[in-house]
Amino acid sequence: MAVSGALVVAAKSGWIKVLKNTPAVEIANIAYISMENAKCLYKFATGELSAIEALDAIGNTNCSAIGGIYGAVEGAVWGLALGGPIGAFVGSVVGGIAGSAIAEPIYEGSKAIVKTAAKVIKSTYEGVKSAAKGVMDTLTFGLFS
Repeated sequence: MAVSGALVVAAKSGWIKVLKNTPAVEIANIAYISMENAKCLYKFATGELSAIEALDAIGNTNCSAIGGIYGAVEGAVWGLALGGPIGAFVGSVVGGIAGSAIAEPIYEGSKAIVKTAAKVIKSTYEGVKSAAKGVMDTLTFGLFS
């Protein structure tokens, strides 16, 4: 909370020019995601997490936070339309929780897709490499085998 407050003050005072016209809620989100990522990087630096684990934690944090932010905004809009200011508050809380919960399995699914794609790319590379080696062996009569 203190970090996001300090960032808002610094941005609105012109110390961070790129954020000067950014709404406070967006600066708070930037601060939250940055702090969570810094925690993951600290754990990596101290050896508590491997590089793969740190990247996975950062990806999960970012995906979950973005899903929560999106859900909160959508929930607030629907809540405002259906129940006024109180509805907006309730909608943003429910939407934020739902958005974050939905984002986690999406992140896990995307990891599975990336792993499969990596296997396909590696297999394709090995096939092309083998074919190129065969062509080179034929052209050079096996002198460089």
